[in-house]
Amino acid sequence: MEAVIITGNHSGFPEDLRNRLPPALMPVCGVPLSQVMLEHLARNRFTRVVLVLSEGSYLMERHFGGGRRWGLEIRYVLERGFVGVRESLIKALSFLEGPFLLYEQLVMTDVPAAELFEAHQAAGKGLTVANPASADDRFAAPRLFVLEKDRIAGLPEKHEGIADYAAGLPGEEAHFLRLDNAALAVRDLPSYVFADRAALAGKPPFARNPERIRIGRGCGVHPSAVLSPPVYIGDFTTIGKSCVIGPETTINSGCVVDDDAEIVRGIVLKNTYVGEATTLNDRIADNDLLVDPETGTVIRVPDVFVLGNSYGGHGLSAYAARLTQRILAFLALIPALAFLAPLALRLSPRRPGKMFITRRVAGKFIQTDLTGAKNPEHFSMHLFDVDNFFLRRLPALWDVARGKLSVVGPEPLSPEEAEAWLGSWANERFTCRPGLIGPWRGQGINHPDEMEKRVMENHYAQTRTPLSALFILAGALGLRRRAKALRNLLRKGMSQGNAEGERRRGTP
Repeated sequence: MEAVIITGNHSGFPEDLRNRLPPALMPVCGVPLSQVMLEHLARNRFTRVVLVLSEGSYLMERHFGGGRRWGLEIRYVLERGFVGVRESLIKALSFLEGPFLLYEQLVMTDVPAAELFEAHQAAGKGLTVANPASADDRFAAPRLFVLEKDRIAGLPEKHEGIADYAAGLPGEEAHFLRLDNAALAVRDLPSYVFADRAALAGKPPFARNPERIRIGRGCGVHPSAVLSPPVYIGDFTTIGKSCVIGPETTINSGCVVDDDAEIVRGIVLKNTYVGEATTLNDRIADNDLLVDPETGTVIRVPDVFVLGNSYGGHGLSAYAARLTQRILAFLALIPALAFLAPLALRLSPRRPGKMFITRRVAGKFIQTDLTGAKNPEHFSMHLFDVDNFFLRRLPALWDVARGKLSVVGPEPLSPEEAEAWLGSWANERFTCRPGLIGPWRGQGINHPDEMEKRVMENHYAQTRTPLSALFILAGALGLRRRAKALRNLLRKGMSQGNAEGERRRGTP
């Protein structure tokens, strides 16, 4: 049996959240929404699933791969945006062999999909429309469809759904079923929050779970913390002393909740730091983003001691690393200028002051307002007017010391260049400070093209840690290459010594 899941029909999620994580990977009790669907299909003996993706395709393919973990064969269809059901299905047609179950959107359901499929085959019609019960009166239940392949070409063009099309078909062409099982379409924040709380409480459309408090592996929960069920705490999460967690609260994996924090009816997404004595009621926290699920309002919190990344991004470890960078840059600035000043006098005796120049560049995104508008900060970067890469950027140690630059980070762009990349797939690069050394230099790539730079910058912004920055710096300075050469030399010397020892021992 085969199924098609269209994951891009979810415009109700704020752009700031979608830019970080596609809604199909938003977790309910630690499990991504689309994974809940795949596991449901696997339990119902489906063997092949086609995922139609319009955003986050790299993250989705990295997470699910070929589907072997679930006993499924997963195929992927990529779109630039949701263009309609018919157009999506035409792209998926080559992966389908027979009739298939269609989810027009992300749907959480306990409908017995195998029985629905069998009912379609028994009816012997080209289309089956199943009407499940609503999981909650606030949300209309989504319809489920089983189609024959030859029905795809007859669907209306640019049509977002096929329920109206099915209603207009004669009785001999469509089969309609009313089901008692529940279904919920997760297409916006309120329905997502309901899904998470239903999963916590073990209510339909989720399987009943008797564990009122679930704590993942590798967690540290202080004995003085108060957990009011239902509560879910993901793997490797730390809960500090005197915290109040719950009821109806989900804290996903890799989070740190500091002392005296209070989280009630909230969702804390992966790798988020919640600061000491911080209160989150009926809110979603994603690193430095605070989201009101009812209104969709997104606020970026600039204080890393309130909200941030628990590991490597905007959290305390990154704050300490950035502070260390600034101090070391300031200490290195004095000998650097003592070296550059006489060099400037020698290279330009008539205009020594002109050897030190400033360049206007765009930095990381600054704090957003309640509308979600965001723009990179502009500042002046100090340079030395020579061709040598490292000499040219020595004066920019001052910009590191004042907190505008990092030692390692995306390439500093002019405001005009930055404007061209804003709003594109490369938006993630603006979430961290630009750096003196680009991530490609750690791999010995000195002259990548613009597209390669943006790809590597995006990857660095999403995965950066103080340790990864240190490795890039070591690679750019040639320390890793020299260490490898020294190691090889030592190995060669040891091999020669061993051979000489063997030769001597073999001499009578």
